[in-house]
Amino acid sequence: MKRTQIVALVLALAGCDTAVPQGGAARPVGKPAATGGTAATPRPAAATASVPAKAQVRQSFTSLDEALGVLRQSVATEDRQQEQAASTWIARQGPAAIPVLATSLGDGGADLGYRLAVCRTLGYLGPAAAGPLIEATRGDTELVRLNAVATLGVLRPAEEKTIDTLVRLLDHADVKMRCEAIRSLGQIGKPAEKATARLQEILNSGASNMERGHASAALKKVAPRIGFRDMNLQP
Repeated sequence: MKRTQIVALVLALAGCDTAVPQGGAARPVGKPAATGGTAATPRPAAATASVPAKAQVRQSFTSLDEALGVLRQSVATEDRQQEQAASTWIARQGPAAIPVLATSLGDGGADLGYRLAVCRTLGYLGPAAAGPLIEATRGDTELVRLNAVATLGVLRPAEEKTIDTLVRLLDHADVKMRCEAIRSLGQIGKPAEKATARLQEILNSGASNMERGHASAALKKVAPRIGFRDMNLQP
């Protein structure tokens, strides 16, 4: 047998030994094999595995209720891509989405993870969403309160009522709420200049190191040209 024929035979045998059977599934790396499901589309050579149909992300919905249902489900299943897609679609509906989101955010019987996702979605809607978030800072669920305060810091443009709320929260009984309010004021920056004096008081007070550290960082953004010093650090 000629050498070229031998090489061809070896390659053919190698191909038979290593080829993926027709209809074989390419399981995503790092995830367990699915049980009881249909096989995924075989992965083409030199390409990434195709996404199984059940994992495809929906980008459009027929109503706010439907989108909120998908948001709730994606939080429960920890499908972050679908959660983001649903949240983005809801935010694109503009102010019309705010009353529905406000109801979900204030629903103490709803899943906590879902309420936090609703809180994040409100953050995409700008100053019109300030009302429900301010109301949530007075709620009875700590994580919702903290996330509402944090979300107030990302609303743009920052309205006076938002800044006033954050300034009032600097005197909250809960140190975590105070710290979150300080950080949100720092995020807002110069538009929150009315908070300067109060932040200076915190910096120069006997507050915790954490509060004073946040106050120092916030002042650099809220009033960068104002000279301030931490009296407690003086020799």
